[in-house]
Amino acid sequence: MKIFITWISSGIGKNLSKRYIDLWNKVYWVVRSTEQKEKLLKDFPTCEIYVCDLSDIKQVEKLSKQIQKENFDLMILNAWYWEYKVFSDQNSSDIHNQILVNLYSPILLVSNYIENVISNNTKIVFISSITWSMPIKKLSVYGATKWWLSQFYRVFKKENPWLQSLCLELWATKTPMHKKSWMKKTSWRDIDIVCEKIIKMIKIKKWMQYLYLDWWLVAKIWNIIK
Repeated sequence: MKIFITWISSGIGKNLSKRYIDLWNKVYWVVRSTEQKEKLLKDFPTCEIYVCDLSDIKQVEKLSKQIQKENFDLMILNAWYWEYKVFSDQNSSDIHNQILVNLYSPILLVSNYIENVISNNTKIVFISSITWSMPIKKLSVYGATKWWLSQFYRVFKKENPWLQSLCLELWATKTPMHKKSWMKKTSWRDIDIVCEKIIKMIKIKKWMQYLYLDWWLVAKIWNIIK
């Protein structure tokens, strides 16, 4: 399979990427800098890597044109960014970057790739967050962007019910980003288990529209669908 994943330097994107490479898939990555690209190519010379700062509109537009020539089997729109500050401490740049990375970039990438999605039956996975429905202090703008991403997916799914698309709303996972938050360590989800569940969900032939990726519900779902 040819798999496109945004932002894989750490966390969920990195974990998913390694799993797919181990399964002999052709992986296409999006990273923020040339330095990241060069470092990754030393360890993964067979991967295709695009350099794009997803907080830069012009770079996102350029990337959306670059990928049009490829026929991906799976797109995982994983990139996310937050400023862990109360709203009054966030400046215009903080707000701008969160909106572009979390909301604008995944919508634009899918919009400019939609013809390929339809012709190639590409699977699309949006990585959202439980913060869209759970108000958390210092994550006002981040939560708002994830709310709009989840709402976009609802309408996208209704307009394109025949496409294989999925929106995963994740709880805090053990990643470098989440470690900066207020959440207690006991509430974090193990990243290996989370990524294993994500890959299993992607393999399902009849895709579910939504999944709150939390322990009790995941266990309940899998007991039903196995």
